[in-house]
Amino acid sequence: MKEMNAVLTEFETQAFLRTPLENMDILGTYYIPKEGIDKAFIVVVANATLGWYDALRFGSESGREEILTNEKFFLRAFTISDPKTKDQFIKFIKKHPDQVQAAVLSGFEIAEKYRKNPSYDVHWPTAYGLEGTICALGGSCEKPKEMPVEQWDKAWVDAKQRVMAYYLVSNSSTK
Repeated sequence: MKEMNAVLTEFETQAFLRTPLENMDILGTYYIPKEGIDKAFIVVVANATLGWYDALRFGSESGREEILTNEKFFLRAFTISDPKTKDQFIKFIKKHPDQVQAAVLSGFEIAEKYRKNPSYDVHWPTAYGLEGTICALGGSCEKPKEMPVEQWDKAWVDAKQRVMAYYLVSNSSTK
């Protein structure tokens, strides 16, 4: 309990010190059950955007697929603590599209503040994908190729579009 309190205190004072995946766990374990979906959703969106941005820049195709499929990245915070929360979240985004849109836009604003100077290891997506398995089996041990810096602004736009699509926000409603 002492360690959890330390994690929560750290999260409340430095919310983006841990990777977005770790933050999804914190949000799902503590904040969503305590504060509710509607209040925590903005922070979920900020982490989803930053995390997908990292995955696009540093992860491999198989790594991104693993983050999406195995880790259920975009839905993770809503599935980790209580099985009912996922269904409540799906109802929430379908019943409250204006509130969801506002939360997504607010989440983007928060994420924008951290995108160029994050405090966490942005290379966390390199821990996912077939590259590690291939290396363990005696094959090549090359890390995934990083996206060229010149393409990072486009990756940011792509990450935001992916988040909007996942959380059922149309592109036309955010322009």
